[in-house]
Amino acid sequence: EMCIRDSAGAAWNDGSGACWESRSARRWLIGRTNELVIETTEAYEGYLTAGVTSALDRYVDDLSNWYIRLNRRRFWEETDEAAFRTLWFGLAQAIRVIAPIMPFLAEHLWRHLVADAVEHAPASVFLAGWPGSDAAAIDGELLDGMASTRRVVELGRAARSSSGIKLRQPLARLVVEGGGAAESHVALLSAELGGIQLGQRHIVLEGALAGRFHDRVDDLDAAGALTQLLVGADQL
Repeated sequence: EMCIRDSAGAAWNDGSGACWESRSARRWLIGRTNELVIETTEAYEGYLTAGVTSALDRYVDDLSNWYIRLNRRRFWEETDEAAFRTLWFGLAQAIRVIAPIMPFLAEHLWRHLVADAVEHAPASVFLAGWPGSDAAAIDGELLDGMASTRRVVELGRAARSSSGIKLRQPLARLVVEGGGAAESHVALLSAELGGIQLGQRHIVLEGALAGRFHDRVDDLDAAGALTQLLVGADQL
């Protein structure tokens, strides 16, 4: 269940009339958003502006380069209202946490994204109060799994690029060593690494590398078809 709440516990939503539950990617973003609020609150309380900007930088990267990417088809087709609401929630909370250090930008974004769009929303970000956080919405296992999955995807793309293998060229087999945390997201790995046509059973997740890292492509046959992509999921 998700509502926007302030630190006093007052709740308001995006005009949908109800709070709502979300699936894996949406639960991940809701968890990351609550993590952002907690991290920036601690940084502000310690007078660590750099901590605020660092937490925001990581969050914006996750929001734009992962959540939006995962839901790009839903955004293109405008078929998943929940995906848009979750994105709106993440942006609205991010605006609130940057307000103390970027007041003019935060106020501009708030008026266009929230105040003008949501009935009964505060007219100014500075009237919205400090965002509340919900530790129960932070699924540590899901966050770790998504972080590992994203890392494997990045390394897989890098391995393809360094070997001159196009993203859409089919893979017969994908082997990931040290990517155990990504095990519950095999379907996502298949979709994001592209060209894996033989099914999820051909994505093999193996044990840790004990700190070693490597990426290489093996077993190119005479026709040039890629039969195995091996990437390391851990890098020191």
